[in-house]
Amino acid sequence: MLITVLKKYKITPQKSLGQNFLNNPEAVNKLIAFIDPSDKDVFIEIGSGLGTLTFPLARKVKKVFAFETDSRLIKVSEELKQDLKNIEFINQDILGLDLEEFIAGHLQPGEKARVAGNLPYYISTLILFQLLKIKSYVKDITVMLQKELAMRIVANPNTRDYGSLTVFFQVFTDIKIGFEVRRDSFYPEPEVDSIIIKIIPLSKPRIDLSDYDLFLKLVKTSFAHRRKTLKNNLKNLDEIKKDPQLIHSLFSSSGIDPGARAEALSIFEFKKLYDALMEIR
Repeated sequence: MLITVLKKYKITPQKSLGQNFLNNPEAVNKLIAFIDPSDKDVFIEIGSGLGTLTFPLARKVKKVFAFETDSRLIKVSEELKQDLKNIEFINQDILGLDLEEFIAGHLQPGEKARVAGNLPYYISTLILFQLLKIKSYVKDITVMLQKELAMRIVANPNTRDYGSLTVFFQVFTDIKIGFEVRRDSFYPEPEVDSIIIKIIPLSKPRIDLSDYDLFLKLVKTSFAHRRKTLKNNLKNLDEIKKDPQLIHSLFSSSGIDPGARAEALSIFEFKKLYDALMEIR
């Protein structure tokens, strides 16, 4: 069906846009079941493509705002949607949008958006960070990610995949793992398999943070060079560069081993480093 539509409208998938279209009806049905939509839901779909998810989702929910950067696909989707009047296609890059302003202007007061989409690998992380900045407006985020990225998000300490992204999501969200989607479920076929996950923003972070940006900087700097110790990485923090002697205070106050590597620390141990950094500032 999908390939027939592409040929009919003479559309060639663009690699530069990360276009790999889901072409597996069974996977779509499983995805809808995992999302578990209701008729009161308002969805933001990221990368609607040719409506593979958009149309079945719209039949079950109140409204779908479908973002798609490729105007060719929107034109075709407008023709294919038939009697579905609760879909609004928007030809815009989600990263170039003030999402908070958009939600405030399109949702009722107190209403939360649900998010779904098949995210292009090269901008997946940027999109997820953007969404979590407005987590108070978002009920959940169900996305299809390339397997490598999904494994990083759900990793445990002392594993190869554990990193700053893992810490960030563990602090601010719950994660539900859905199911794997094989690469041959897409057209054109990508080089890797994908995994569906559901990200549920917490009403309150697992650790208390008064300066979110400082915590994020601390974690990212800790993982900057994975083979280096925490001490060697954290020497590059701006707060430490101003007074290199403070590195000793940071570790003595936190009780964290300066010779450890970042991948060994839990989110609660990063909190100890953060508290110590707040003190020495």
